[in-house]
Amino acid sequence: MTTAPTLQCASCSATYEPDARLSSCACGGRLLVTYDLTSLQHTLKKEQLLGAPPSLWRYKSLLPAEGPPVTLGEGFTPLLPLRSLGPKLGYSDLWLKDDGRNPTASFQARAMSVAITMAKALGATDFAASCSPDAAAALAMYAAAAGLKAHIFVPSNISKANYVAAMAAGAMVTLADGALDFAKVMEPYRIEGEKTIGFEIAEQFAWSLPEAILLPSGAGEVAISKALRELEQLGWIEGKRPKVITIAADNHRANVDAALELARTEGVFVSPEGGACIAALGELLQSGILKASDRVVVLNPSSGFKHIEAYGTRFIRAGGGEQDKLGGLITPR
Repeated sequence: MTTAPTLQCASCSATYEPDARLSSCACGGRLLVTYDLTSLQHTLKKEQLLGAPPSLWRYKSLLPAEGPPVTLGEGFTPLLPLRSLGPKLGYSDLWLKDDGRNPTASFQARAMSVAITMAKALGATDFAASCSPDAAAALAMYAAAAGLKAHIFVPSNISKANYVAAMAAGAMVTLADGALDFAKVMEPYRIEGEKTIGFEIAEQFAWSLPEAILLPSGAGEVAISKALRELEQLGWIEGKRPKVITIAADNHRANVDAALELARTEGVFVSPEGGACIAALGELLQSGILKASDRVVVLNPSSGFKHIEAYGTRFIRAGGGEQDKLGGLITPR
């Protein structure tokens, strides 16, 4: 493997060979894929992206790929100007990076495409992992595409969309009550898939960076920061890096309200987590963390269509029976 010569611990700087089947360092620290960016700086030019396929694999030289990628066409999701909602919230240059358009309707498609590609290259035949709902659906689909078996443990309140998708892909799914300690499936390589969000934002703005990127907690903050560092080292971007601001999705009613306002004004149906970022924009402006003139990108991690249970109780069909109450579809069977 030439593009990913080492895995390096972010805590103690220990290094490992890229074919090590490790999710973390011996010290417990996070492992990151490192590249010989000094050499790539002389051979890899951003102009080479012209005509590249519109997927995250257009950045293959900056990804740990060995052999053909396991791909369903993930990545290069749209970057949409919020021309109506932006001014309403006090922003003149507000954008939405909609990762709900990915093959499995969430940003986890990026993570699993790269992770499963590497797992298959390293000889894996089975996966066993506890996963967040969106990750479970993505893991199941990409494992199926790679011809691998997946054994997945998920919370019992998993959305019906994610449960059905995982089952449809042939995964063995176990519902678990209580909090799960979510395993980081092929952690170093999962991050590499997620970082392509940062690559795409930079490229879609013609390598002129926004002032801020907002994303829900757990939706790739480490990966996006890594992407920006790598682009800077390559000399593809310069100047001040964007603020990468993570938003906790804890006020569920406010998040749904903000997501529905986005749907009404822009015609885009986002997840409640994406709604949380929209809901936070007013406070960020009032506090001075962001300015009205800042170019701000909000990341929507998954499609609103995967969260019908969250929205369904707001829209009960008149005259219907219990089967018409969308909010009642809670427990997978």
